[in-house]
Amino acid sequence: MKIYVSPKATAAGDGSESKPTSLETALQLLAPGGTIYLEDGDYPTTTIPVEVSGVDGKEKSLVALGENVRFKGAVNHEAHYWHYKNIEITEGQFTVYGSHNTFEKMVTHGAPDTGFQITSPEGIGRALWASHNTVIDSESYNNMDKSRINADGFAAKIRVGDGNTFIRCISHHNADDGWDLFNKVEDGPNGAVTILDSIAFKNGQTLDYPNEGGTIGNGFKLGGEGLPVAHIIKNSLAFANNMDGFTDNFNPGSLTVENNVSIDNKRFNYLFRLSPYSDEIKQGAFKDNASLRFYQTSQYDDSVSFDTSVNNAFYKDGKTQFTTENTIKPELLEKIKQASKINGSKPMPGRDEALALEALLYSK
Repeated sequence: MKIYVSPKATAAGDGSESKPTSLETALQLLAPGGTIYLEDGDYPTTTIPVEVSGVDGKEKSLVALGENVRFKGAVNHEAHYWHYKNIEITEGQFTVYGSHNTFEKMVTHGAPDTGFQITSPEGIGRALWASHNTVIDSESYNNMDKSRINADGFAAKIRVGDGNTFIRCISHHNADDGWDLFNKVEDGPNGAVTILDSIAFKNGQTLDYPNEGGTIGNGFKLGGEGLPVAHIIKNSLAFANNMDGFTDNFNPGSLTVENNVSIDNKRFNYLFRLSPYSDEIKQGAFKDNASLRFYQTSQYDDSVSFDTSVNNAFYKDGKTQFTTENTIKPELLEKIKQASKINGSKPMPGRDEALALEALLYSK
């Protein structure tokens, strides 16, 4: 089943390619396994309610026909078993309350709070928390709340269930963190989130407002409030963020931190504190991570408490402590250094540099 939608169409259209209908009408008509195709243009604030969910094995799809499909205002996705592709959201948050959804090639920017957030409403049981959502090849940037201390690029925080995953995503120039996996004591711990092959850079500022100091602007913030959650982060880059590159944010859980690189973050490149529960819960497994400094000095060495540590090259005593199994050849290290030098005159300072670093660090 295919239904075509245009931002200027009304319910009078039959949903064909020549006579598109409205999005509201298409949502009510679409059967499980079907696809809504969005024509280019600006769409208003929208809610995808739980009543229009797909089913396991027959997800519904919302797909841009061109390269200029944009929602101006908040988009609330409450449904399950949907697949979005190639859609932009600006001037409002994209909030996911549903489960078993896939979001591919999304761009969120200019929101008055976090750009892309997975969360659940207050007052519902844990079994109904947003779970098993996958975000792929997406970007979130230039999001800022009025206080300029809360807006993240991506967040899976506050009543989040199991199985949420981010793959090959980029977060930059957000007022607060690149990724925020915060949970509240009163709700209990979130489910474990997986972040793979992703980049966080220049967070703690926006394209319009430079950083004014304070404890904001982490690359990857992996928890909160002392609740143990076994998040996983692999093959990811934290670069030139205003606070820490990778931080537990007081998460004493059994984190998996593997094959990541942290470069020139303002405070710590890696900060994982000693857990008060280390006798009861294994602290975390760290493997093949690297920490580099070229243009941003810090008074802090990396601080990493762990259960297991294998072949990590953390920063200590003014230099990266390479190991026999985890080292970088001098000629490659020089290329990485040159790529880390940010050209502040570009429209998105650091973006080209971050992508160049990713290519150098993770090329097959």
